[in-house]
Amino acid sequence: MTELEHFRAVYEVAGVYDQRLLPHFFNGIEDVDLVTDVLNQYYGEAAAGLAVVEFGCGTGRMTSRLAPYSRRLIAADYSPIMIEARSATISGCRDPLPGDPRRGHSPTGRG
Repeated sequence: MTELEHFRAVYEVAGVYDQRLLPHFFNGIEDVDLVTDVLNQYYGEAAAGLAVVEFGCGTGRMTSRLAPYSRRLIAADYSPIMIEARSATISGCRDPLPGDPRRGHSPTGRG
């Protein structure tokens, strides 16, 4: 297996991405907490009023923090495995261009 294939395997095998993902910190604050803090600062508590597009949504780590602020939420990822994992945990999220092999699709048919 080439180095690229090893790298891509993380995104193509269910559950591996979340197991191997290292915490992302900015000035001692985890990235998802930082995004939530910024959203609270600018928009107050979750109000479901924003239209949001997230590119590279992965399994939905950040999507879960964006969802309460979103009246419309579109999340895209290259990997169908990531879309399937995100779809299983976050409802009300749309997949752009369902079935488009260039950006992944939702095998569950949701979105």
